[in-house]
Amino acid sequence: MSQRSLRREQKTEIWVVPGEEEDVNVGVPAEGPVRVVQLPVFKGLYAREQDAPVMWATGKPVADPGRVWQALAGKHPDTGLVPIVLGFLDGGHTGRPWDNAEFGLRCDLAAVARLDAAAVLAGQWAAVVPAQGELESDPDLAAILAPYGEQFPGLAPAQEQALTGAELAAGLGWLGPARMGLVPAARPADVLARAGYHGTANRYGTAEPLCAVLRSWEDRFGAVLAEVGFAHIRILARRPPRTLPHAQAVAAELWTMCDQFWPIDHHGQALHDIGSIAKSILDIPIWPLWLDQSVSSRSRG
Repeated sequence: MSQRSLRREQKTEIWVVPGEEEDVNVGVPAEGPVRVVQLPVFKGLYAREQDAPVMWATGKPVADPGRVWQALAGKHPDTGLVPIVLGFLDGGHTGRPWDNAEFGLRCDLAAVARLDAAAVLAGQWAAVVPAQGELESDPDLAAILAPYGEQFPGLAPAQEQALTGAELAAGLGWLGPARMGLVPAARPADVLARAGYHGTANRYGTAEPLCAVLRSWEDRFGAVLAEVGFAHIRILARRPPRTLPHAQAVAAELWTMCDQFWPIDHHGQALHDIGSIAKSILDIPIWPLWLDQSVSSRSRG
């Protein structure tokens, strides 16, 4: 891994992400207090027939990925590398997608910038919700959408109250031992586009629509990618909704963009309705989205 991008030496701090062959012992400045932070070993992951790594990943699980994620996220302005926890198809620590080089073409960030998040969300809502006047004949779907109806309710209002230190630690504490990744990206919302992520293929074709909405969530809720798996993502909301009405508005957007919402505190139990999703995000600032189904085959309950 590039020393230029990952080694920083100052009089007040030295932090190192060592390469496979690198000696982790570092020199100490002549003056001033020093804190040495040793981080895991990362190796390059390459797309097929490409010379440059798409991203870097640890070869072994990290015992406390939330703490390491937070440390690396804080260094993003210096490194230009966004940390993510790596999820795998079989739920373990090896295999698809990361070890199988399942990277597609990187998305055009200019195309992402041209997309309007509100329009993307409204379009996804309209693709699932029946035309005006038809919802009365589908009481099950009406219950799923409550307290909303046939029309997309619009963008949820931005939130200003940040997580406390204790709330942030508790949220990151839900992330169990896992391998870590580092992706060159200007912001977390662009990670899927920059990595050529395939997990959105069935739902969106490319990652561009989801990245446009992720940018909006990042702006409005401080919501950033924390984990990326074969066909799921987990998002940490650093400015989450604090009231039920605000949570319902956010939940409507989450419901619109994912196939199922898998609360991190109830393993194997998916949520399908806006009301249940709203209650979940009021309790825990981790938003887990499953993305594998196409809109036409999406289950409504």
